[in-house]
Amino acid sequence: MRYLTRPSIAAVATAAAVAILLACANRGMQPPGGPVDPTPPHVERVTPESGSVSQRAGAVRFVFNKVMSDNPSRGALNQYFLISPTDGEPRVNWHRDYIDVRPRHGFRGNTAYSVTLLPGLADVRGNQMTVPTTTIFSTGGTLPQFGILGSMFDWAAERPATGAFVEAIARPDSSAVYIAVPDSLGQFVLGPFGPGRYTLRGFIDRNANRALDPGEAWDSSTVIITSSRPVVELLAIQRDTNPPRMTALAREDSTTLRATFDRPIDPTQELSTGLFRLQRADSTEVPLALVLGAHAAADSAARRDSTRRDSTARRDTTARRDTTAAAPPAANPSAPTSIVPVPTPRPTAPRVTGRPSTIAPPPPRPSRPAPETSVLLKLAAPAVLDTGATYRLTVRGVRGIMGRSATSARTVTIPKPPPPSRTDSVRRRPLTRQDSIRLRDSTRTPPRPPVGR
Repeated sequence: MRYLTRPSIAAVATAAAVAILLACANRGMQPPGGPVDPTPPHVERVTPESGSVSQRAGAVRFVFNKVMSDNPSRGALNQYFLISPTDGEPRVNWHRDYIDVRPRHGFRGNTAYSVTLLPGLADVRGNQMTVPTTTIFSTGGTLPQFGILGSMFDWAAERPATGAFVEAIARPDSSAVYIAVPDSLGQFVLGPFGPGRYTLRGFIDRNANRALDPGEAWDSSTVIITSSRPVVELLAIQRDTNPPRMTALAREDSTTLRATFDRPIDPTQELSTGLFRLQRADSTEVPLALVLGAHAAADSAARRDSTRRDSTARRDTTARRDTTAAAPPAANPSAPTSIVPVPTPRPTAPRVTGRPSTIAPPPPRPSRPAPETSVLLKLAAPAVLDTGATYRLTVRGVRGIMGRSATSARTVTIPKPPPPSRTDSVRRRPLTRQDSIRLRDSTRTPPRPPVGR
């Protein structure tokens, strides 16, 4: 029999201790050594595959090409996954290079599901994913082909809504709630589901709790699906029962005042002079000729400037157009994207064929202009705003987004022009002939003294 010597026992104990320490290391620790890999991870495989039916899987598995971090930089790990229809927060299990996702109460039978991995998940080196991955499958024998394609905007800012959340509730039983997150351009896809009536609601989720809270901008619509996938636009804006009230009154020019409100004005209301009453300090009425929204006035001025520039460019153009060239054929309207995406392919490096453009296209804008928060009041000729005079404006009947109105009033004193400065008030006498000779002599270079012999 062979016995271990004391040095051998010490070596075995040291090796065991090192192994235990390595086994207990943090799962999210960045591996030491080796070259730094800055490329973001991507999904290599998703099961069940998108478009499959009759699935009995207990979870959806996302397989990655790298070891993923289980400690995201923001929020919890389950905040990066969407299961539609939803039954609450999804259950997520991390397994180094793959993640399993399942509904809170498991997958139901004869139901079509959409499971999405949102951008932002990172590997152990902190490289974040930039594109989402979605798989759509059914636990029944068929996969419905209907859904809702839409776009969502921050209406007040006239730009795509960021940090938004969209849900579609089946009516009348509300048995299924389908959810989606718009992309950076505000576009979203909900489904798949069958024909019926749905309540569509979207809101800008400021606190990222996936629930509509007081003060958050939102919009809703009723969608009836019969034989096609509708395209819907949501215009999110704060909607409360408080009416708009005038908060400021200022002079725009000698015949125009600007009234500013604390809340947006109902865009369906026609702004007329009958809603506004302007008086001097002695209660004398000042007639108004026109009331115009500030946005509409700015857009009108921009269109006039653009028309003027275009007409100038046309006059300066000397080249004649070729009127014999055939007009290009009209492009066929593009069909909406399929509600059932194919499995996400492995990303490849784009092939650069020329110098890339550094000019990004402008973001999309909502189809309707933002509601007005200020209006311009034009005085009827020949009235003008007298300097040093005080005016009082009373507003009655201006409605808010929810149809409520109130009476509010503000005063403004037209400032007097500043007095002329002291240097401007002193008149300079004209230069005489003697002044010109004196100025010439003072600027003449004196002669050099003679050099001694």
